Amino acid sequence: MHAERLSPTCDERPAPAPDGPERHAELELERGTLRLLEIGGSPHRVVRRAGDVSMLVQIEGSAEVGGRRRPSRVGPGEVCLLPPGRDIWIEPQRAFRQLLVDLPLASCAPALRRLDARRSDVRAAATLARYVWGHHADLAGPERLALGDALLRLIERVAAHDTAGATAPVGESAATRQRRRAEAFILERLHDHRLDVAHIAAHLGVSTRYLHRLFADGAQVMQWVQEQRLQACWQALRTRRGRPVAEVAWAWGFTSPAHFSRSFKRRFGVPPSAV
Repeated sequence: MHAERLSPTCDERPAPAPDGPERHAELELERGTLRLLEIGGSPHRVVRRAGDVSMLVQIEGSAEVGGRRRPSRVGPGEVCLLPPGRDIWIEPQRAFRQLLVDLPLASCAPALRRLDARRSDVRAAATLARYVWGHHADLAGPERLALGDALLRLIERVAAHDTAGATAPVGESAATRQRRRAEAFILERLHDHRLDVAHIAAHLGVSTRYLHRLFADGAQVMQWVQEQRLQACWQALRTRRGRPVAEVAWAWGFTSPAHFSRSFKRRFGVPPSAV
């Protein structure tokens, strides 16, 4: 896959590469190559390789998938599976970031499917994809390949899920879309020690009271943040190879080692040093 920048009129003629950040990585697994591409910045078109099946994680902004005649819109926090031959169009004059994961050819049935980001396996796949992308360069070879293989297996599990259960609800409410935006922003900023309710609300352009209402059906905002941080630390500790526990905790937003240890043991039943 490669990117072409588009003019505001969305001219389909090739243009120079986008001026925003564009980085890629490749993991050579036993069953083929897993490719990850993160793109951000100006409006452009992502031209995908013939035969690619991909998982798209939309982090910020919006994208249109499937061509200009009958596109499907993907918004912040949403995840979808892309069959071969479906290019991605980024909405003009809007900031965006997205992560595209190309899978080995025979991994998934080719079908354009918007996935329900509320499902635990979809959230796990999106979170693991972003973790692998953000930390692959710091991991030793065996750990990098193990995580890549785990990501591939998880995406295959998502793809194999019953289509009826995998399709996100049609006509979802504005509150649901805002909740997804909030979750996407939180997952992107887990490492930020300043992340709090006010910071999240300001990013969404809503009041802190409204933000709390978005999370009223389960864990409260900062409880949800802590759960995601603990899950990220669990994954990191499993492949840390001697990396100090305190360093892992700090990297995922915990500022107090004692608080982290208590929270980790209460959540997983073992101290972080035992992982």
